[in-house]
Amino acid sequence: MLTETLRILGTEFTIATNQTALELRQHCTITVMWDGEQYGISGGGLPDKFETSLPAAFNTLFARLHECAMAEMDDHIRIHAASGIGPRGMFLLVGEKFSGKTTLATHLLLAGHDIVGDELVLLKHGVGITFPRRFYVRPPALDLLPGLAEATRGAPFVNADIQGRLLAIDPLALGRPWRIRPAPLRAVIFIEPDHGGASARTPCSKIEIIRRVMAQSSPPNSKRRDWVADLCASINQAETWVLSLGDLPGASENLRDIIS
Repeated sequence: MLTETLRILGTEFTIATNQTALELRQHCTITVMWDGEQYGISGGGLPDKFETSLPAAFNTLFARLHECAMAEMDDHIRIHAASGIGPRGMFLLVGEKFSGKTTLATHLLLAGHDIVGDELVLLKHGVGITFPRRFYVRPPALDLLPGLAEATRGAPFVNADIQGRLLAIDPLALGRPWRIRPAPLRAVIFIEPDHGGASARTPCSKIEIIRRVMAQSSPPNSKRRDWVADLCASINQAETWVLSLGDLPGASENLRDIIS
């Protein structure tokens, strides 16, 4: 059994499960201590940090949790992509910022597809896993996603430096299963925005997709020398497409046989 304990207000929860997609490889204890003047955040093998306000302490705590979790995946290539899992394996929706990845991913999620992330995929030796994070949707996108505003009423917001205020959506709140698990890479779809147009997909050569994905990737923290070869081999085993993203229903129809 895998057991996790957390506390919300005056209630402590213990959550137990006999199934996990990933082997538990480390256990970190993080402490947050208030001394009357500042919060001290320590643990996880990282230098202590000190913050004078609760919001700043929370952000520092979140960053530490992220850094500790990523440290155990330091051989993985990091790809800026939305992702989902179909019967044949994982598919990636890759594109520049503001290309529509999150809007399309959320549309596909609402349509019943198994979408697991909108931001970061970790890839190694042809197998990908999504970093767990709520979907960050820009408020203007709500007009393109019927029913989402009502279904997520009361959901929290986060503030991003460039994108401004973003709605943080938990797929579970939409009644969709959210299972973070490793899966073989089977399709890579690069998104080119054509907002207001009609969506269409075209095949793309592996070399061209590799070039585009490289621009949206970061090398492993371990700096292993074979990471580019690993990325090329992983994409070589996958279908590769370019999606001209216009209308969302058209995009969903274009992708149905790839992701279902």
